[in-house]
Amino acid sequence: GTGGRHKVPRALVEEVETTAPPAEHLPTGSVLGRAILTAGNLNNSHFYLRTFLDKFPPELVDASKAPGMGGHVATVIWGDGISSRTDICPRHKFFRDRANTRAFFARTGAKAGDEVEVVRSSPGVYSVRLIRA
Repeated sequence: GTGGRHKVPRALVEEVETTAPPAEHLPTGSVLGRAILTAGNLNNSHFYLRTFLDKFPPELVDASKAPGMGGHVATVIWGDGISSRTDICPRHKFFRDRANTRAFFARTGAKAGDEVEVVRSSPGVYSVRLIRA
């Protein structure tokens, strides 16, 4: 018969079911990802978002280069209620606001090997917190 011909392979079904939705479709409080800090991150006041960049809305990447072109900035809460408005640098794949990243590292005493976790707090708002190694 033809009963088995149109079945979707199980591996394909599982892959589709585990594909992460974009951040704006994730529930509030969803962890978007974590980045392990290196000495280079600390010295240059950034941490990379590249392993979970696809969880951010595409219009958040390089918003500052396209005023009026649909780009957006997000609010980032830097661990302790201090917030800023920033976008994501498309070349380096980190939050463009390096001054507040530097201040966050200083306030938290971040060290190489610690992790930075990014959480979707609400639409257009992301919280950053330090997780000690």
